[in-house]
Amino acid sequence: MSENYREEIATIPTQEITASPYPAFPIIATPHWKTNDLYPFSWLSSPTDEKVDKEYKLLILENELLKITVLPEVGGHIYSFYDKVNERETIYTRPLIKPTTGGHRGGWFPMGLEFNFPHAHSASSGDPVDYSIRRNPDGSGSIFVGEVESRYGMKWQVELRLYPGKAFLEQRVSLNNPTSLPHRYHFWTIGGFVSKGEVQVVFPTRRTAGTYHETIYPYPIWQGQDISWDKNRFVGGDWAGLDNWDDFWCIYQHDEDAGMAHVADRNLLPGTKLWSPGPGVEQNYKLLSMGNELSRYLEVDAGSDLTQAGFRRLQALASRDWVEYWSPVKGLKGDIVKINKDAALSLVRDQSSFEIVLNTTSVIKNGLLTVSVGEKPILNEEVTILPLKPFVKEIGTVDGIVSVTLKDSNGKEILVFIDNPIDESKLHPAGATIKDNKQVNTDNEEYVKIQPDGWWTMRGKKD
Repeated sequence: MSENYREEIATIPTQEITASPYPAFPIIATPHWKTNDLYPFSWLSSPTDEKVDKEYKLLILENELLKITVLPEVGGHIYSFYDKVNERETIYTRPLIKPTTGGHRGGWFPMGLEFNFPHAHSASSGDPVDYSIRRNPDGSGSIFVGEVESRYGMKWQVELRLYPGKAFLEQRVSLNNPTSLPHRYHFWTIGGFVSKGEVQVVFPTRRTAGTYHETIYPYPIWQGQDISWDKNRFVGGDWAGLDNWDDFWCIYQHDEDAGMAHVADRNLLPGTKLWSPGPGVEQNYKLLSMGNELSRYLEVDAGSDLTQAGFRRLQALASRDWVEYWSPVKGLKGDIVKINKDAALSLVRDQSSFEIVLNTTSVIKNGLLTVSVGEKPILNEEVTILPLKPFVKEIGTVDGIVSVTLKDSNGKEILVFIDNPIDESKLHPAGATIKDNKQVNTDNEEYVKIQPDGWWTMRGKKD
């Protein structure tokens, strides 16, 4: 196998947890989740205070732009997502592996990108999973992680594929129910990121569902504060995007002028969720080890359902598949307005100037950049753009609706954006419940119910 698609062994300091030898029968409930359906899993202990050097298998995908590291012995977590061009780690990579007690059965590892099925922070999210690694005929490399989960006998598999010359990671998710009965599920990729105060979470929406998933809040401006910025969220909680008009989200660390983007078809993957402890309770979460002396832990997630309080049924012998993409972004000052797997665009606007900033995930040589205001083209220029390097073009003052198109040398559209105003009359009214607005019914296999506080004790019961 090529050295760019490989398996290694590394020693990482660890605070260990142990599993009870006895399974958790339905009569037992944990104070954290009040669950009664954990069987055949057992409870996990709190982490020890002692740090031990522990050997882990590392699965590595690497090209000239990115280096991806996966821990198959810790739930298949993506442990590191390194931008080689800008020499930057894009996700929360911990030098010490220390679980918290916040998982479904206790132990949970707040770091990196975590795959969860059939529920968020799943019971096996820190357990060893099946894996394989291979080089594909097109020169790309793939890591496969997954398992047959123990509670219902359903199967999940994630293929992570990295292509030569591409600055995105392709994530192919496959869910399968080989049993004779339908079972409830959702699938979430939970992203752990660093927050140093100057971090912003960009959702293409003007509405979010709040902490208990029943109240709709305006986003990003709420009570006079721009809560897309972590420093403005004094109270912790979670915000799930509603009425998203595009297929991306982005977490951007402005003091480093860099971030991470996620792209997926919102019709297949409607869940976009931000979770933050908020600066006001920072110390409490440090005590739970969800952070360190330098930064807080922040979550931005992508999921199969509107919120993590919602579930569907996967019918007997049925399956589901979709594709997601992850890519670093750099130099996107201004308003991030459009991202796909090939490019990202931000607009920098003030009274005296107008700039566009582009990132691409591959080399664009002799491409064509067109900018129009209304029906009038104001720029039609041949450009060369390098991956993960910001391309900045100053336009001057503009007055009207701006459109931007980037094509490659063959005339293929790489990115198209029209800055149309948002019609808020078509959005869910702020303050109304999701349930009253029938937002819970996402497709014909819905088994989605938004519950009040204490909903976890009632999940699995259909109206």
